[in-house]
Amino acid sequence: MSDPKVFKNMLAVLSYLKGSGFKIAKSKLYSDAKTGLLRVQENGSVFLADVKGYAQTLQKFTGRFSTPGERTITKLDAEINKLHEQIKALQWTREKDSGKYMLRSDFCLEMAGRAAVLDCGLRQMIRVKAPDLIAAVGGRAEFEPELLRLFDSILDEKLNEYASMKTYQVLITSETGEPVPPGPPGADETQTDNAVN
Repeated sequence: MSDPKVFKNMLAVLSYLKGSGFKIAKSKLYSDAKTGLLRVQENGSVFLADVKGYAQTLQKFTGRFSTPGERTITKLDAEINKLHEQIKALQWTREKDSGKYMLRSDFCLEMAGRAAVLDCGLRQMIRVKAPDLIAAVGGRAEFEPELLRLFDSILDEKLNEYASMKTYQVLITSETGEPVPPGPPGADETQTDNAVN
């Protein structure tokens, strides 16, 4: 069936536009006709050329739904997906609140504190044990300061190497040895072993 050259009234224009896939309401069509955006003849008829010109100002309906049932199914699917995401977020929040996760900034501070304690503890232990170490190798106590400088330089080298690493890869495992899954993507949280408090 070919397009008519003249539409006898606005309802015929509305039906034609909707049938052509345009998104238009009756009130908008009448309003646009009143403002002159769609030219209407004195007898109420509208030429096809005027309708086609007017249609270029309209937005075509690009939805993939052909029936209201499809729209309902798609909406329900979206709501189900949203509920699944909300449940995941709630579970993650509960696990975080129970101590399974901690802020990345807190984790970094914790690790820096532990490194400082390790540094001080090792240096103190070396100083206390230096006479025993000297005695164990045949003892010349006069070399104790040189031995301590050597230990300090070794510690400095290793601790600086540790402190300057830009990226760490840490695998956290549960008590059974299974890897523990990370939190939701993009979260500023780091999973910690329950033993790290």
